[in-house]
Order: sequence, then structure tokens, then C-alpha cells
Amino acid sequence: MGVGWGYGANMLTKYLGEASETTPLMAAVSIGNPFDLDEATRSLSHYSVLDRKLVEGMKDILRRNKVIFQGRKKGFDISRALSATSVREFEMAISRAAHGCDTIENFCAKSSCREIIERVKIPVLFIQAS
Repeated sequence: MGVGWGYGANMLTKYLGEASETTPLMAAVSIGNPFDLDEATRSLSHYSVLDRKLVEGMKDILRRNKVIFQGRKKGFDISRALSATSVREFEMAISRAAHGCDTIENFCAKSSCREIIERVKIPVLFIQAS
């Protein structure tokens, strides 16, 4: 059984679509899945308290693990990430480069489960807020 919330729900659903019949999981629960990360990161700014809370958590994790990202030739922009005021800005500085994408839009398209969800072959309970 797999359970994912928020971005984790997107990652779980994307994995299930990629693994299709080969997943060892028998069922999953997806809670608050954004499905389309481009849309989610654009609209998250309308929920400024949540956006700030998420980006501050991401920056805290980066600060504690900064040595992993420094000196890498992947194109991480540590200073830009640490000064980010939104999840989208952080994603542009770190996640985009980590996934080898040239733009944030390419990263979001590559990482979203929206285009692969039809390949999920196990039962999934999707719980979304209205």
C-alpha cells in the first residue's frame, strides 16, 4: 500500500503510471494531488501562507544539505534557492536543474502525473479538497 500527500501524491501516482503492472503495490491513496505541477506552482502564490510555509521548509532542508548541492555541475543555483519567496522560484533554482530540464515548464511537464495517470493499474483512492 502506498500513500502520498500533496507533491508526494503526485510522485506516487507518477510512479504507479510508470511502473504500471510491475509495481509491487496492491493499492494506493493519493491525498491532495496537484496532478499538474505547472498549474499548481503558478496558482500556489494565491495561497501565500501555504506557499511561504512550503518554500521555507524546502529552504531549511537545502540549508542542512547544502554541501550536497555545492560544486555540482548540474546548474544548481543555491543563492537563488535560498532567497526564493515561492515554491516556483525554488523549483526553478534546484528541482529544474536536478531533473536536467532547461525550463521550469519542462520540469513541471516531466514531473507531473497528469499525462501518465491512465497507465495506473492498481486501485487508487484519490482524496481532493473542493
